[in-house]
Amino acid sequence: VYKARHLKDGTTLALKVISPEHRDNREYHKRFQREVELSQQLRHPNLVAAYESGEIDGQMCMVMEWVDGKPLELLLTRGPVPLDLFLKLAQQLLAGLHFAHTQHMFHRDIKPANIMITRDARVKILDFGLAIGEGQTRFTSVGFSMGTPSHMAPEMLTKGISNAHTDQYALGVVFYQMLTGQAPFAASNPMDLGMMHVQQPVPPIHAKRPDAPRAWQDITLKMMAKKPEQRYGDLAEIQAELERPI
Repeated sequence: VYKARHLKDGTTLALKVISPEHRDNREYHKRFQREVELSQQLRHPNLVAAYESGEIDGQMCMVMEWVDGKPLELLLTRGPVPLDLFLKLAQQLLAGLHFAHTQHMFHRDIKPANIMITRDARVKILDFGLAIGEGQTRFTSVGFSMGTPSHMAPEMLTKGISNAHTDQYALGVVFYQMLTGQAPFAASNPMDLGMMHVQQPVPPIHAKRPDAPRAWQDITLKMMAKKPEQRYGDLAEIQAELERPI
């Protein structure tokens, strides 16, 4: 991704291109084209906007909104986020992702690296390259990742299911990280990490962040329930829960 300037009005933009090592990879081209199409459809304050796409010297590119900020992944290296900031970020993450769901689109790769935080604490969700629409078959192919094991729901790992509930689980993992400064599970082997999400109970938040409101802890753990039917019906329910006085 390159920082660019509009020649006519001087606006700062982001220019996203396929990296040279994947220039001839058809699967990466499909994923990139998918991201272009979805990003142009999904317009919301908490989703990064895409303006246009095309080719430069035979290389696919997309002109996007420039986000002046840092990925949540970098902010989490400092530890848990302050509680007031957690609430502000959580509400925006829910709003942006819920909007995508109302448009029948599922992200499938929600994680701190795909979440940008601006200088004034505005959230921008990035990278819809793995997203699919409701009722659509799996978009990835053999050898192509369907998500990130550290944030994948049990049913996504065991059955290949991708929907609003699997996005909710991934967002629950992000909430857990924001509250505790740590991932719920850790393993050097991706397969082992995935099986921890499938089999092991989520470590309690209270032991790592005793000052976190119990209601927020309960919300996060319900989002990460092993069975999708035990999670919230949709993200709007979680928004309502977060808005209740603690």
